[in-house]
This record gives sequence, structure tokens and C-alpha cells, in this order.
Amino acid sequence: MFLAAVSATLLALALLVLAKPLKARMFPNRKEARRVRLIVERGTPLANLREEIEASEVPLERIVVRPSSADEEDDAELVLGKGSRQEELLSLMEGLRRVSGVREVSSALANGSTESKPKQ
Repeated sequence: MFLAAVSATLLALALLVLAKPLKARMFPNRKEARRVRLIVERGTPLANLREEIEASEVPLERIVVRPSSADEEDDAELVLGKGSRQEELLSLMEGLRRVSGVREVSSALANGSTESKPKQ
């Protein structure tokens, strides 16, 4: 009886491990939420960031702001809605670079590369 339970558990775990890549192949259009990381000057109004995000029409789920190790900077993370296209993300990043107080914008793109654009 114990052997049957262990065998069934191992079989279930193996099926779960094999199902993930299969699901990715069967449903390629389901995208994960995208994240954009910003380094902003401390005291930068979040309303300015939100206006730029709304102008780009990329769905925003949340903004998380954490104090950075540097005294005059904060780390901000934008969690964007699922299904946002790479072109929309790049357009948003370009717009965020123009926001006063934004020092750096970065995000992991679909192909695994990282796009990092320090403000000039």
C-alpha cells in the first residue's frame, strides 16, 4: 500500500513537471505580467509617472517604491498588466525617460535580454 502511494505521488509530480513546457507550447499567447524597474530621485511625484503610464495606455497593476541604498534615490517597480506588447513597453520606457526625476529605466524583454536606458 505504501509503495502504491509513493508511486502515485511520483507519477503526479512527473506529470506536473512535464505539463509546464507543454502548456507553454499549447498556449503561447498567454503572457506573464511585465515589470519595469526605475531609479528615481527621492521625492519624484508618482503622479508624473502615472500620467506617463496612462498616456501610453499600458495597463498598470501596481507601483512599488522602495528606498534605495543611495541617499538621494528610490527604486520603483511598475507591474504592468498581462498581455502588454513589447512595442507598447518600449514606448512606455521611452516616455518614462522623459519624466523629470527619472534616472534609469530597465525591463526584461520577451527574448530574455534587458533593455536599460539611463537618462541623458
